[in-house]
Amino acid sequence: MAAGCRVRDPGPVGSGRVLGVDACKRGWIAIAVEDGVTDAYFAEDIQTLTSRAQADGPLGVVAVDMPIGLPDRGQRRADVLARAAIGPLRSSVFMAPVREALMAADHAAASAINRGLSGQGISIQAFGLKPKLFQVERWVRHMPIRVVEIHPEVCFARLAGCSLTSRKSSWAGAEYRRALLLGGAAGPARPRSADPQPTRNLQRRLGMRHLGMTDLTAADEVDAAPPRRLILMRAANPRYRQ
Repeated sequence: MAAGCRVRDPGPVGSGRVLGVDACKRGWIAIAVEDGVTDAYFAEDIQTLTSRAQADGPLGVVAVDMPIGLPDRGQRRADVLARAAIGPLRSSVFMAPVREALMAADHAAASAINRGLSGQGISIQAFGLKPKLFQVERWVRHMPIRVVEIHPEVCFARLAGCSLTSRKSSWAGAEYRRALLLGGAAGPARPRSADPQPTRNLQRRLGMRHLGMTDLTAADEVDAAPPRRLILMRAANPRYRQ
């Protein structure tokens, strides 16, 4: 574990309503799950998002697709393990930058600091997540319920029983992940036989379109919708924090 990264695995996650959370361009989206998709939420900040979900019923756990716990130097073991777990799509897991790098005023300075403390620079995308990374860090300290960090691609690889090869940004990749969420796919993806029906069914069940967000991507929808069974079978990589 990298220095300064106080993250531990407290054991199996209990039962109850699960909230899957992912960042999007305008803020955050979430899908609440208990024996199936129950509701969808959007807010500009994660505190408001989880408050809206809690207003509709108690939550057993909140699963967030965002690094929780930044290293002071080196790389988080969690990120290394997640990359190893998903094989060909390992680049979809960005290595969490060191804390000092995110304090820099611009990307060039941040990348130089990160290279000195971890051995590699950071992408513009990772640096652009700075506000959300710090927002999550502040929010999680005051959450009275369980919060776990997950990575969607690790979840999908576990559900499929093998590493995925199609990116979620592609039509075949998005369709296959939706089929996995609905329990209708396993094993290697077969893009030629992809069925559009899971997409329509999942969109109806998620109720995402009422949000009216033109910049909410299909990938955002899929990443925020891990079924409860993913949490219970610990399909996510083992990086947790209460």
